[in-house]
Amino acid sequence: MIRGTLTKATLYPVALLLVICSLGSLSHAGASLYSLRFHGTGTGQQDRVRIKIDAPPVAADIGAGSFSIDFWMKGTHAANTVPTHEYRAPNDIEDFDTDWTAGNIIIDRDIFGPGPDWGISVHRNGFGSTVGVLRFGTEGASGGDGPHTLQTTGGVNLLNGSWHHVCVVRDATTGRKHIYLNGVLNVSSSPGVSDDNLSYPNNFNDPSWPWNPYLVFGAEKHDYDPANYPPFRGWLDEVRLWNIALTPAQVAAYYNTTISPSTPGLAAYYRFEQGSGTAILDLTAGASHGTLIAGIAGNGEWSTDTPASLVPVTISTFRVE
Repeated sequence: MIRGTLTKATLYPVALLLVICSLGSLSHAGASLYSLRFHGTGTGQQDRVRIKIDAPPVAADIGAGSFSIDFWMKGTHAANTVPTHEYRAPNDIEDFDTDWTAGNIIIDRDIFGPGPDWGISVHRNGFGSTVGVLRFGTEGASGGDGPHTLQTTGGVNLLNGSWHHVCVVRDATTGRKHIYLNGVLNVSSSPGVSDDNLSYPNNFNDPSWPWNPYLVFGAEKHDYDPANYPPFRGWLDEVRLWNIALTPAQVAAYYNTTISPSTPGLAAYYRFEQGSGTAILDLTAGASHGTLIAGIAGNGEWSTDTPASLVPVTISTFRVE
């Protein structure tokens, strides 16, 4: 993704090796006991979750067709760095721009350069506003879909210190994007704004940007100018990646419940129920596991602050090897 005319410092390559041995039967029927807390110190490859999605490709590399991402988030305006640029008029929901990158970045799956990209951040509902609005951005590869960012209205303040459920959807059949807040549709895009293959190009490698083939939670993945592309400071829980466009009925049915790891269309499911350590487990058979950096106080830590409205459901256990 091209982010203005600013320059980047060369990042040193770091080999990521995640070895998860047999962990026994993990029950996923209970309400959430743990979440992840990010402190906005996401520079130097700190304070984030990294999930490698290529070489080899994994199930978490969604975006080839229709896809959805849903999660719980909690944060405050005061705690998060106020964005420096890319403000819109209040309740301006749609723009053909990459301005999602200017908000406090919650999930980043971009490639340094022209794309394909997608990502999610929380910005503000107009200059001077303290109301947090969600931005969901997409951009095709060169010659494909241009950049497009959908933004929620200010009717729901996502930075008011309460837990909120977010679901973003890209329907490749119509080219439309949708954002749901707390199980209810908030905004939809115009048709035809995004139908390209946005998955990570297999075996693409640029030694200058070693973090390209990763999905990152909590920060801009390349550590690119955090003053202008700031990390998210707050809590994240129950992240689910889907390779389908969730329907309004599915969003309403799933948003405040735990679900089976074998739910149709579910590509990866991160409940963050480990409570300690640095292993981030994907509960689905795809096993797209990740790493928490660094799992200590003040830098990507486990928290017992969780969404109280999450309803446990009785489902079978699932063994992660």
